[in-house]
Amino acid sequence: MNTTFTDYKQIMDNPAVRRIIAYAAFDDSPEGIAKIIKKYQSDPNLHFYAWVDNNEVLGICGYEVNNDKVEIHLISVDENARGRGIGGAMITALREKYCKDIEAETDADAVGFYRKCGFETIEFMHETRGKRYTCLLKTSSCDVKNCSCPKTECPNHSNCTSCVAKHREAGNLPFCLRGKKEQIYSILAIFPTPNIEKTSEFYVNVMGFRAVEYLDVEEPHICLYRDKIEIVLLKANTDKVHTHRELYGYGEDAYFITDEQETLLNEFKGKGAKIVRELWLTDYNNREFIVEDIDGRWLVFGIKEK
Repeated sequence: MNTTFTDYKQIMDNPAVRRIIAYAAFDDSPEGIAKIIKKYQSDPNLHFYAWVDNNEVLGICGYEVNNDKVEIHLISVDENARGRGIGGAMITALREKYCKDIEAETDADAVGFYRKCGFETIEFMHETRGKRYTCLLKTSSCDVKNCSCPKTECPNHSNCTSCVAKHREAGNLPFCLRGKKEQIYSILAIFPTPNIEKTSEFYVNVMGFRAVEYLDVEEPHICLYRDKIEIVLLKANTDKVHTHRELYGYGEDAYFITDEQETLLNEFKGKGAKIVRELWLTDYNNREFIVEDIDGRWLVFGIKEK
């Protein structure tokens, strides 16, 4: 699979892109779409990117970059590709690319999408369009400024080692720094399970994840997302999950890094999760607790104490 979030501004005038623009345009007539394309292609301050999967455009995002924020003017996903996390992935790509607050204005039909992505929303009445929402996604305090660079060198980052460390720890290192500072910056967990729908339901209802299903593909699976964590559930050809304890004698099955242990512990308890070990300090100085999932896996939530 070859997936990219790429500049499509000069080639946006094609039927596939026009169709996706129409889902989000206030004026979705052919004349209205033509005006939008002309505006983006003639204004150097406007950017137009597309989410492309195997040469097929599945999502689009039109936006403007100011000194302190990115303003989204247009974001939409192809009708047949919805429910796969593409809209959220485009938001994440903008955060990683620019390291700025992201702002958008939307209506009641789309405000739920922004809220799921972590945006704060403020309702207001527009003179002609009625009820509208201002949506704001705050970026954590950061010394990186005006980063709109590609994946290699960047003069804005020549003396910001403290910021590099903060981004690396948070798991959202900008593209320009990834190229010269690190090549591997994330990992996801793969959990085989006999009943992926049942396991998915547990992670959504008890562990607070959201699920994106891919059940009608050659290798059926479900992707689970919470914050920056992704878990992939695969349909196993066995009738049970063999845990690390069973296979190797000891060891947990996944370790989630967090400094919000008490908050998460209380959340999971409130939803009926099985707590294997309460919050404690290990002999290797990790403050952690352990949850057992529906398949018997032991999931650890913790971090090393400073």
